[in-house]
Amino acid sequence: MPANTSAVSDAVYRTLVESAPDGIVIVGQEGRIVVVNAQTEKLFGYDRAELLNKPIEILIPERFRGRHRGHRAGFMSSPTLRPMGAGLELHGVRRDGTEFPVEISLSSVQSPGGQLVSAVVRDITDRKRTEELFRGLLDSAPDAMVVVGADGRIVLINSQTEKLFGYHRDELLGQPVEVLIPERFWNQHRHHRTSYSAHPQFRPMGVGLQLYGVRKNGTEFPLEISLSPQQTKDGVLISSTIRDVTERKKIEDALRESEASFRALVEGNYGVCRVSLEGTLLTVNQPLVDLLGYASQQELLALNLATQVFAPGEFSLSLFNPPGRNKQFTRIESHWQRKDGKLINVELSGRVICDDGEKPVCLEILVEDVSRQHGMEQRLRHVQKMEAIGRLAGGIAHDFNNVLGVIFGYCSMLMDKLESESALYPLAAQISKSVQRGATLTRQLLAFSRQQVLQPQVIDINAHFKGFEGLLRRVIGEDIHLSVVSRNADLHLRADPDQLEQVMMNLVVNARDAMPSGGRLTIETAELCVDEEYCTRNPEAKPGDYVMIAISDTGCGMDRETLARVFEPFFTTKEQGKGTGLGLATVYGIVKQSGGHVTVYSEVGHGTTFKILMPRSSERAAQPEPSQSETAAPSGTEMILLVEDEEPLRAVMKSYLQNKGYPVLDAADPAEAMEIAENSSQPPDLLITDVVLPQISGVKLAQRLGALYPKMKVLYVSGYTADAIVHHGARSADFVFLSKPFSLNTLGRKVRSALDAEPVSTQSAYAGS
Repeated sequence: MPANTSAVSDAVYRTLVESAPDGIVIVGQEGRIVVVNAQTEKLFGYDRAELLNKPIEILIPERFRGRHRGHRAGFMSSPTLRPMGAGLELHGVRRDGTEFPVEISLSSVQSPGGQLVSAVVRDITDRKRTEELFRGLLDSAPDAMVVVGADGRIVLINSQTEKLFGYHRDELLGQPVEVLIPERFWNQHRHHRTSYSAHPQFRPMGVGLQLYGVRKNGTEFPLEISLSPQQTKDGVLISSTIRDVTERKKIEDALRESEASFRALVEGNYGVCRVSLEGTLLTVNQPLVDLLGYASQQELLALNLATQVFAPGEFSLSLFNPPGRNKQFTRIESHWQRKDGKLINVELSGRVICDDGEKPVCLEILVEDVSRQHGMEQRLRHVQKMEAIGRLAGGIAHDFNNVLGVIFGYCSMLMDKLESESALYPLAAQISKSVQRGATLTRQLLAFSRQQVLQPQVIDINAHFKGFEGLLRRVIGEDIHLSVVSRNADLHLRADPDQLEQVMMNLVVNARDAMPSGGRLTIETAELCVDEEYCTRNPEAKPGDYVMIAISDTGCGMDRETLARVFEPFFTTKEQGKGTGLGLATVYGIVKQSGGHVTVYSEVGHGTTFKILMPRSSERAAQPEPSQSETAAPSGTEMILLVEDEEPLRAVMKSYLQNKGYPVLDAADPAEAMEIAENSSQPPDLLITDVVLPQISGVKLAQRLGALYPKMKVLYVSGYTADAIVHHGARSADFVFLSKPFSLNTLGRKVRSALDAEPVSTQSAYAGS
């Protein structure tokens, strides 16, 4: 080449290098700078002379210089063109020490002196700032974002993608996008991606793809993808916005389940119909057909709701005209007639359907059969009424017992002083009989109110009835046939045998009176397991194993009004003077106090059945105790402390006991009793106390005195004991009790029996709550 041509070429080369917009640095084989342009001076802040022949590392931060030497040595051994855009992203350092990001494009240049490396250096500070801003925007997005290149590899992700899939950013960049998808969907996904790349279109969230993703730990989850194509010189970039829809899926599934449950609830438990304003049935569901007892929907649709289903006079459009714009009605009570003619109680809820002018067109009605609920409410009200009457009757009987006790006591003392030949003796005897009749009435009232004292023991019910059968036959007479049937051989229950016999006697006498012309009386025993379903229909009952005693007659029966009041005290259908009205009340009270349950079934002209359920016992029957003879009460000399808040009764008891030789200290309340006992020179041998006293109970008083006088015996006296004894004291073998009203002779024998009993430990003798 001629010299002038070479000179021209050098001048052109220098001009191009100097005018280049990027910095140009040429480095020799030793790694020293041999050429720089003006842009390099501006970029790094050096004069040209300061850079020439200096190691290239002067332009690189110290912490990267070792790595750079390795990269340069590798390039010198295998030089390949690295154009801008595919070059190295490094950091440069200016003369003032400030660092900035650069991109370097490398090329190899042959010179007479050997191989040179030409580096085009571009300041990419603005580009990096833009990328950071863009990445910040991506990272602030609420959803995961993934950008995939034309080759299907991930080129960009945001921080939400890292959180959602559990990967670090560096683990995903450059990986096939299928790494985020369960393996069984890979082929399907590649097909979708290829098709989309060929025909890209925007798919917004909500109409995007619904797929499954897989996290780094292998767990899968449902996701929704919105796709957006971006055309570049290298092909189509696919930007994917990914949303975890796990919670939404749960809500959707719950809604579907709720809708299905609601539909099943309505279809399975409620009748549904649509009816015109004139009563023509337009649609009905199968539960409504079953509720009304028809064979098919077609048969029911042939009826008019207003005239053939509603009870006469109950259908009125005014019932279904509620205030407000929504025209909804709820819990309208009515009576509907079934196909068999039976009336049932129903509750109606629904809405009035109107046309565009808000004129009513038809009714949509939800029908619920509440007949059973109404029956349960009536039974519950009956139970509550019986409980209230029982409390009232018990309170009256308790006070009446005290009055009778005084009369009985003074009458007994009067008869003791009168000779049997005296003209006054029969008068006193008549008073005594009247008192005993009054005592019987109070015992019946206490039985009804479940406040009498029971002495329960285990009874073999079949053996008990065999011994009782002869007496029952004499009671009912010869024109009534008696059958005693046992369905099970081994039936034991815990009850007071005397009270149980009173229950049976009352029911048998009632049955006899219901069959004046003769008939059939059947007593049946069987075991019965009561479940929760039975208890929902009979609120007084509790689940468990029971002994069932059924007494059935073929007599006149009872109507509904009589059945509703049959257990009320003083209610009777018998003629005046032939019944007190306390027989069935007594039955009710004794059974309830024994933990049982009694029901009655009756129809006029078809007889009556009483069913008694008593808790079954696994214990064996006890041997009967020998009865005590009515011998005269013996006397004694032991010290007695008598505590009774009724002054007249306390006076007669004290007088009688003193006549029998006992020294008696008496008190009206527990505080006075404690004071008298402490001031007495002789400790009490026996405490006679009413159970119900002012301040504290008689049982508590016995406990306190028992701690002071361990050898003291106790005799409890009361007219009722449901609260006083069961809740205030223990029923043990040491518990000696005398029920009001009582004869003075009975009092004397009880006192002697309590004093002569074997001594027991203080703990057992005075055990209480």
